[in-house]
Amino acid sequence: MSSMEHRNQNERIVSLQALRAIGAILIFLHHSGLRGSVVEAFGDCGVNWFFVLSGFVLAAGFGFPYMKPGTESWRDFGRMEARFVTGRFRRVAPMYYVAMLLMVMIFKFHPSLRATVWQGVMLQSWVTDENVYFGLNGPAWFISDIMLCYAMFLPLLILRAKMPKIFRGVLFAWLVGYIVTLWAVPAGSELYWIYVFPPMQVPSFVLGMLLWSVANRLRGMAFSSRMSNLILAGSVGIVVAALLGYRMIPMCLRLSAYWWVPTSLLIVALTITDSTRCVATSLLHWKPIVVLGNASYIFFILHVPWIMGTRVVMRYLGVELPLEVELPVSILLLAVISVGIQRWMKRLKMRLN
Repeated sequence: MSSMEHRNQNERIVSLQALRAIGAILIFLHHSGLRGSVVEAFGDCGVNWFFVLSGFVLAAGFGFPYMKPGTESWRDFGRMEARFVTGRFRRVAPMYYVAMLLMVMIFKFHPSLRATVWQGVMLQSWVTDENVYFGLNGPAWFISDIMLCYAMFLPLLILRAKMPKIFRGVLFAWLVGYIVTLWAVPAGSELYWIYVFPPMQVPSFVLGMLLWSVANRLRGMAFSSRMSNLILAGSVGIVVAALLGYRMIPMCLRLSAYWWVPTSLLIVALTITDSTRCVATSLLHWKPIVVLGNASYIFFILHVPWIMGTRVVMRYLGVELPLEVELPVSILLLAVISVGIQRWMKRLKMRLN
């Protein structure tokens, strides 16, 4: 096996699994119709949150930036890249297409053909039509974007290891293009060109990769329980302040780099305090929230079909519940289903292997 292959880690950052679960629940609330500054803002924040976290976790798994490339030729690299991207596709595809089928059924088998085709090939985010990139299962545009990030991950790792100067040059050029685009996009076009267009989410993913090298150095520091609580409380406070103040920020930043600082501080804080016994980590290590974190992708990709489907059933049965009752019950049921599916898929994979 190549030394660049994803290695199994002896220790996991459990708090980051809790972060996945909390993020998935907040996105559920955002799409369920619940109103409130924090919930509304998290629709934008949560996207950045998960792109940064994805880059961070992958970099941790590969030992970035200290890995030793195990490829000596373009052919070796091509094979490695194909295995990696195919592996990521296999992880996301089954539930992606289950969710897509559920939405087709909810639309009584008459969804937009154009949206269905583009979503079927996971390329909906490359189409500027909102009815396409948000069509059918709207949140699935995230998968269209993250697949580009996955495709760029190994090239960036190898470039950093073999040609660090070129790596820095590529990052600088991409960042300059990113900043220019933020301010050049005409008003009213920000949603697509800043938020949905796949290349514009790559910097957040790369930020996560770079954050790992910082957090990994800090993990060796010993923090007291009191200090860990203060670090986590401070990082959470900064995130909440950003969520409350987001309306005062220009749209071009609100949909992008505005969230980089609070997201980065929170992820690093969770990483460096994860092994410390304190009140905050005890809450984050609570088994139900960690278990949901493990199944958070399933919860995320199914949440819109679940929200729409359950409301269709409720209308059919003549049942009407207050939102404050409906949402906790709905979240709990979807969480149980997601965890059940995740465990079933894990057992199935073990049998097939």
